[in-house]
Amino acid sequence: MAGTAPEIRVLSNRADLVSGGDALIEVQPPKHIAADRITVSLNGKDVTAKFAVRPTGRYQALLTGLRDGRNEVTARVSGGSRNTGAKLTVTNHSDQGPIFAGPQVQPWICETEKFGLGPANGSGCAAPTRYDYFYKSTETNKFEPYDLKMPPASQLVASTTTDEGVTVPYIVRRERGVMDRGIYDIAALFDPDAAWQPWAPQKAWNGKLLAFFHAGASLSHKQGGRAGIPDVFNVQNLGDLPLSRGFAVMTSTLLFGANSMNDIVQAEALTMMKEHFIEDYGPVRYTLSVGWSGGSVPQYTIADNYPGLLDGIAPWWSAPDWWTWTALDVNECSQLGHYFEKADPRLWANPADKAAVGGAPPDGSWCGPTHSLSVSTDRTNLDPRFGCTSSDPEPEWVYNPQTNTRGTRCTLQDYLRGVFAPRASDGFAMRPVDNVGVQYGLTPLLRGQISAAQFVDLNAKVGGTDIDNNWIPARTKADLSALHTAYQAGRIVSGRQLAKVPIFDLESPDGVDIHAKVRPMMLRDRLVAANGHAKNMVLWDANSFSEWTTMAREAFLTLDQWVAGIKADVSNAPVEVKVLRHKPTEARDTCWTDGKPGAECRPTYSKPRIVAGGPVANDILKCQLKPLDWKDYGPIKFTTEQKHMLRTAFPTGVCDWTKRGVGQQEPKATWLTFMNGTGGDPLGPPPRSEPIRR
Repeated sequence: MAGTAPEIRVLSNRADLVSGGDALIEVQPPKHIAADRITVSLNGKDVTAKFAVRPTGRYQALLTGLRDGRNEVTARVSGGSRNTGAKLTVTNHSDQGPIFAGPQVQPWICETEKFGLGPANGSGCAAPTRYDYFYKSTETNKFEPYDLKMPPASQLVASTTTDEGVTVPYIVRRERGVMDRGIYDIAALFDPDAAWQPWAPQKAWNGKLLAFFHAGASLSHKQGGRAGIPDVFNVQNLGDLPLSRGFAVMTSTLLFGANSMNDIVQAEALTMMKEHFIEDYGPVRYTLSVGWSGGSVPQYTIADNYPGLLDGIAPWWSAPDWWTWTALDVNECSQLGHYFEKADPRLWANPADKAAVGGAPPDGSWCGPTHSLSVSTDRTNLDPRFGCTSSDPEPEWVYNPQTNTRGTRCTLQDYLRGVFAPRASDGFAMRPVDNVGVQYGLTPLLRGQISAAQFVDLNAKVGGTDIDNNWIPARTKADLSALHTAYQAGRIVSGRQLAKVPIFDLESPDGVDIHAKVRPMMLRDRLVAANGHAKNMVLWDANSFSEWTTMAREAFLTLDQWVAGIKADVSNAPVEVKVLRHKPTEARDTCWTDGKPGAECRPTYSKPRIVAGGPVANDILKCQLKPLDWKDYGPIKFTTEQKHMLRTAFPTGVCDWTKRGVGQQEPKATWLTFMNGTGGDPLGPPPRSEPIRR
């Protein structure tokens, strides 16, 4: 009876991840069977009247009233001899989560009134959704409030022409609500006098969605976080270009790195927001993303760990993942800064020597005592006493080693409650941070840039940090279980799924702040290791900040063109093949000067662990060790006392970078759920409808 049963599909999400009590459902009748012969029920109740053949020619309905947990949707063919049917289990969750991200951080401070939503209701901080209208003024060239009861004169409302050639008054509706405990915004061109249904959207929408991530790195327990919500009318370096071309723009306080560094929650929030968008606005042709600095990280991690949510990504001022950023970057800069503050100034009188150890430009000091941003970021990411609310002092419920040892800890590992298991000794989350065996300054030593005395003193005294991020004389030791978890759960991006998306990575000159052009090189090396190439990644560098607006706009338009070509390709070729097949000629590595590509690039520098001999991929959290061997240092000669100091600093050996890291392995799967305990379990393939017989 193959082909005689209907097929039931959830269009708005995976059937097992639905939230909010509704789902956009499509029933595809068997061949040669008319849609009016299909009857549909939800949990035994006939809902056929909700279905209709829509303008798209498809038999669809927005089913509401789903109960929490499992729901059974059944479709049957009536009449004649074809009394066959199909069933699909749809699992509904609270629209305040969690769905797959695991236990939510507590406490959670509601801030709905701050964002104009009225008082919060319940622990999920829910509040009624509101809709506001704005227009682009011909007088001010800015977005002004649009009063539905007293609209402005038509000559005051600018017009815009979308990328599909549709010219409309430049009026935007912004939807604001609460989802997954965060405040979200959705903005789109909107005609206040016209209807909008998911199967009949307004003509100004081009069918595309832009997910707007934003910068920063913090671990907030507040709904609005430290930085609020990104401005959908002014996307970073793009302004209102996406809106003017017909894109819908979507964001959330949870997509702001300054508010949240939990990219699993960010993936969950994005999943929920996209579902809601499809149910209210219609199926999406494709989703692009943009975001710089702390807004770059979740683009990489989501595309690699939750493929399908993003179709093309634009991470700017990027880092591959939060643990590369935190454990292998700012933490090490902070550690070196501590050493330099205490070191004999006569030994490090030349600032270029410090810069060489940190991998910085000779005239810079990324990892020296003046690099306060690394120290500040390290404090807010790994110190349990700071960052939960960004208040000074923090509330009494925050951990304090003297007064509240059971308080909430403000570290990245504790923030990822569903990922890292608690330590048996104290209940604190296990930490995958380690510098045992790392020979800081090894490369400049071998190049003659620093002396043997500097190298020995540095490695003998650099020390490490304890679980509370206090400096200690000994090196930092990772919890071994946390290392395995970090790799298995995709906390270190492997790049194996990233070949399926075009990547436009934009960077700025090295040496001006915490960002570094070597970070996309880390990701590029991982792509090559995982996929044999990195041809889907394009790197544009600005030789000055004045290039950014022009460069970013061109990158966005080129990325849009690239993804459009991929989606228009209806061949059976794998998506990885389509990505390369439709790569625009403009999508090639280059540097920008005077508003144009093709300029000579400014130098790219490094990072402390790469300078210590580690791979450019910078994906080894804890290295395998080998015995000290003086022959490894070539012509460098150490005194007897210096050799003793190095043996004391490295009693178990030094890093062997030719081997994979301790616990380093491929992620266990994509689409992990952390609802069943720490470490994550694969969700498995999306549920599909099954044929049934009466």
